[in-house]
Amino acid sequence: MSKKLFISFLPVVLLLQPVLSLRAQTYEEITYEYYQHYFYLYDFTMGNDVNVKYFPQNSAYQYESWNGNQKNVVLLCSGAFSESWDSNSKPVGLTVDNGVVINKNIDATMDGLVLIQDGYVSVIDLDALETGMELSDGDQIKINPRKSVKDKLLLLEAAKQKKMTIFQTQLVYSYLKATNFNNINYGKERERRFLAICVKNDKYHNIIIDIPDYLPLNKAAKYTKEVLDFEGYKSYFILNLDTGDKNVFYNTNGNNQLTSKGKTFLTESTNLLVFYK
Repeated sequence: MSKKLFISFLPVVLLLQPVLSLRAQTYEEITYEYYQHYFYLYDFTMGNDVNVKYFPQNSAYQYESWNGNQKNVVLLCSGAFSESWDSNSKPVGLTVDNGVVINKNIDATMDGLVLIQDGYVSVIDLDALETGMELSDGDQIKINPRKSVKDKLLLLEAAKQKKMTIFQTQLVYSYLKATNFNNINYGKERERRFLAICVKNDKYHNIIIDIPDYLPLNKAAKYTKEVLDFEGYKSYFILNLDTGDKNVFYNTNGNNQLTSKGKTFLTESTNLLVFYK
């Protein structure tokens, strides 16, 4: 693949997903009980109102500096896993902030690449990318940035030129995989939080799913997929978000005041995913 073709790849990846409009607009909260567990869905329908911002490092300070003019923040939570508990810790895996490389060490075990640009979220399944993906014009794109230094450098160069924000995490569901949830009891029992990329009624949705109950990772992911199915969403990707020692989660709860629902305060965060108006 030529460098020129690859530089154009990141925006083109949106064509691989059913992106029907750009930024998050309507916001809805849905509470769902399933197998005696509660699932809280925070649904952003892509339109023209709500944006997404990611702070990969020193997130409490960066967030306060950015929010100095009192933006209307709807929801914020921990995103990627962190290398340590320090506030200046880098996220685990490949990380780029608005075109600036924060962590160039791609994680070989994580298959989800989250892209944030122009206020919306999209996803690359690295496993599918390595085996080959067909673009809308019929061309085939096949790269392996987890094993090829050349391919990783091309990916970083594309992110720099397009001023994209990228972080890496685990895909717990991908429509591009032949099978999902192979071992239903995989992962220790703990509270879970996911980011889902879905379509419903010809609209593109970014959904945060919060599960306070303790569940194994794959069981929580499978139940989440079934809840989304029941609610009429077509799920394309579901990604794992950090609920470990940096379990930060706030939302406005309809009263325009941020309320903490996680176990870690904002001041202790290392990286943050923020939805705001």
